Amino acid sequence: MKIKAMAIFLSSILASASAFASDDLKCTLDSGDVMTLSHVSSTVYIEFIGVDDDPDEGGSVIKLDIASGGAQQSLNESAVGSQSFTLRGTDDDIDGAIAVVYEKYDGKESAYYTLMNTMGKEVVNLACKPTTIQARNTLLTNGIVEIAAQQQIQSNDAPAVAKSEPKNSEPANPFKIWVGERLFEYGTIKTPYRTVNITSTADNLIINEVTVNRNQCSASIGNPKKPIELPFGATATYDYNIQHRRCDVVEIVVKTNKGDLTFQP
Repeated sequence: MKIKAMAIFLSSILASASAFASDDLKCTLDSGDVMTLSHVSSTVYIEFIGVDDDPDEGGSVIKLDIASGGAQQSLNESAVGSQSFTLRGTDDDIDGAIAVVYEKYDGKESAYYTLMNTMGKEVVNLACKPTTIQARNTLLTNGIVEIAAQQQIQSNDAPAVAKSEPKNSEPANPFKIWVGERLFEYGTIKTPYRTVNITSTADNLIINEVTVNRNQCSASIGNPKKPIELPFGATATYDYNIQHRRCDVVEIVVKTNKGDLTFQP
């Protein structure tokens, strides 16, 4: 009884704190839960209220600390006019990472919630019902300004990206690359992905950045965000969601410590 009482007490504290937060995004998920993304100056809240939950008591809440880097965001706008906001969250209580994505194209809105395991692969993907989406007017242009300010501080303190090293007797192309497909399934939800697979054919290969179709594809939030090192024979996979935006891979730019290469599959 003490454990249950403590859980209810903690839930009520988080619900009370999030009640004073500024709402950024709200919708009803495919599961029937109502998801609300909100924030205060130092914290981001993601609250889920189930069908059987009492709205006055609140539901389950994910709390992300901005100052520690537990909340990261990215804003993108393509040449064809599509806009997207992506929030990525990590915390000691999260086994992996979570993401909330909001997109708008040709006047149509879409949003979804994703849970990833420690390997960066999606294990839960819940879409918002389009008619229930309510987003702050400046979310796609400004994001959450407190997160942007913290990311700028982290960027200023970050070490420089690994620079190109002279080639010795290594092959002309330090890696092999191929494009595939995979289908993520969770219950009745099916999400198709294009996959870009990179296998190292050199020692100490560092992939600094991968760009597909000049950023016109919806990259999975599970894709590496920082330079990664691939030993000889190891493979890194980058996923691109094609449920919300068509992505036929026609150009891949890979930036590494052994040079930058462009591929056209």
